[in-house]
Amino acid sequence: MRSIVMACAGMLVPITTSVAETSTVSGSVVAHFETCDHFVVQTTTQYVLLQWSSGTRPGLKTVITGSLDHTLRAPQPVQLDQSSQTSDVWIEAVFPRSTLSLSEIKDPCQCQ
Repeated sequence: MRSIVMACAGMLVPITTSVAETSTVSGSVVAHFETCDHFVVQTTTQYVLLQWSSGTRPGLKTVITGSLDHTLRAPQPVQLDQSSQTSDVWIEAVFPRSTLSLSEIKDPCQCQ
C-alpha cells in the first residue's frame, strides 16, 4: 500500500530533487485548491504544486511556461497561455507522475 503524499504548509515533501540547470517547462493547470492560492500544473512527466504570488492568477486549463522542474527559494516568473501575461509563483513541490496521481496531492492549506 502506497502512502498518500500530503503537502502541508512548511512540511512539503518533494519527491524530486533540484537540478543543476534551469530549463523551460510547459504544463496546464489541472487543479485549484479552494482554501488558498495553491494550484497544480501537470507537465508531460510531473505534477508541480505552485502557490500564486503576484500578477495574473492562472485559471484551470491555463498553460504555464517557466522553470517548473525544481523547487526554488524565491518566487519565479512564469508566462501564461503563450501571451504577454505573467505571474510570479512559488514552486513548492515537484512530484513525478509515474509515482503519484493527481488525487493524492492534498490541499496544503487544509493542514493548518
